[in-house]
Amino acid sequence: MDCVQHTTPTQIAAHQDHVERLARIEARAFSPRPVPPRATPMPVPQPVCTANDNPLPLPRPKYPSVEEIIAACSRYYRVSRIDIKSQRRTANIVRPRQVAMYLARHLTLRSLPDIARRIGGRDHTTAISGIRKIERLVRTDPVIAQDVALIEMELLTC
Repeated sequence: MDCVQHTTPTQIAAHQDHVERLARIEARAFSPRPVPPRATPMPVPQPVCTANDNPLPLPRPKYPSVEEIIAACSRYYRVSRIDIKSQRRTANIVRPRQVAMYLARHLTLRSLPDIARRIGGRDHTTAISGIRKIERLVRTDPVIAQDVALIEMELLTC
């Protein structure tokens, strides 16, 4: 027997809608996707100058030299610069020498070997030892902390 399909106009319309929908989906799937526009980089804001602005650049921070630090320590502790650079190891000379090493480390951009060389031709491990000793004393001894602060203030206000 022959199978005869009986379709109604509504079924035919639904079938056509289904076929059209599939065609649209296939067209979207295989068509090249639109490329989103590239994001433009944000412009760097330029400083706005007013009439009150100072056209001169800001002064760079002044770093005292190791010689200036040695001179300040010798004045404060009343010992000669030659004694600070000497090989003598008496207590009244060792403390100013260690303070000079500490301040040279914290107030200059010099390396430890350079600081040690400039303060009596010493080894960098001697400078490390002196710097650590003064760091410890600054935390525990208020007199040393005040001495270091006063010398530092003198060096930075010159």
